[in-house]
Formats: sequence, C-alpha cells, structure tokens
Amino acid sequence: MILSSLLELIGFKCQQCGKCCEWGGPSLSATKEDLKRWKKERRKDIIEYIDFISVRVCPKCKKGVLTEKGTCVACGLKAKEEIVVMDLWFDPATGEELERCPFLRKVRNQNKYRCRIHETKPHRCKEFPVYVATECDKCGLNFVRYFKDTKFKNIPLKQYFKWSLDDFFLRALRNIETCPRCHKPITKFTFHEWAVENCPGTQLFLREKATK
Repeated sequence: MILSSLLELIGFKCQQCGKCCEWGGPSLSATKEDLKRWKKERRKDIIEYIDFISVRVCPKCKKGVLTEKGTCVACGLKAKEEIVVMDLWFDPATGEELERCPFLRKVRNQNKYRCRIHETKPHRCKEFPVYVATECDKCGLNFVRYFKDTKFKNIPLKQYFKWSLDDFFLRALRNIETCPRCHKPITKFTFHEWAVENCPGTQLFLREKATK
C-alpha cells in the first residue's frame, strides 16, 4: 500500500506552525503534474496564482536558437511555446509576488494554521521537509535510474518516472540498506536545511530520534 506521505512513514508530525507557508511560500514552483491535476480538478482558483514563464523552442531538436520569423536555425521547423517555470504565488490582479501562500489560514483562537488546499497542494509542499536519497553520497550512483535498469525493467519508462518519492521509496529503496555499487550505508531521509533551523516539527522529530 502506497502511503500518502513520507512524513507518515517516518513518524513526522506537522505542528501547524505555518512557518513553511509564510517563509517558504515565495520562490516556490509548481510541477507539470501539479498543473495537470489542477486542470483536471478545475482549480482555477489555484492556477490563477501561477506565473508562467515560457520560451520558444524547436519541437524536434528542442533548441531555442531561432530566426526572426521564429523558425529553428538547426532544422527550420516552426518553434512552439514551452513552459519552463511555473512560479508560485503571484497576485492575479497585479502580477506581484506574494509574501506568503494565499491559501494559508490561521485557526481561530489558536496559534495554529491550516492549508485550504491541503488535499491538492503543490508537490513541493507535500514533500517538505523530508527528502529521499536519490543518489549515493560516496560514488554518485543514481538510485532512480539504477533500480529502473535492474528491478523494474518491465515498467514503461514514462510510468516509472511519474512515481512520487513515496512510490520510489516504498517500491525500491525501503529495504535497501547500502549502495548497490559501493556498499556505503544509505542515508534514506534528509531534512531541508531551512526546516532543521526553523520547523518545530522537524526539531521535535530530531530530538525524539536522538533520545531513542
């Protein structure tokens, strides 16, 4: 059974302090999967806060060197707009970047906050503050590609790379203790540097882990 969050898997509990949404909101980006999901769910209320940055590239060779008429210098095909960045959160009316997530709300009469789009929040928010090891610290082996080539040969590449970090950890890395190539012990979870210094939930988790 695939868990909804790695945070549940390791026992991390959010303290609802709102700091990551207040301080980590700026410079946050959405993924293509986020946009696809929001379109399917008809969440125009979320999409309107995205600042789309796109470039014109050749659909064949993916190069961005174009003529004045917008054709590719290398092969002559007409260039197409391709979204390269989807920055969050920007005021739909003014285009100005907001200082905090617009969907963060304070719980009345409590020093806690809640997310109004928790069920469909950005992928970056779902991962925070835990990150799964994707390569070996010692030899640099890329675990994602390694397990595709060795353990999941029959799974289409497109489907495999759509797995979330939850999927990858539970299906591939959960029971692996050392790097398959150099045998260095794998540090399976790391915390965002900002979270170690500012997130009460991360600090509580690390303190409890240290006492066990």
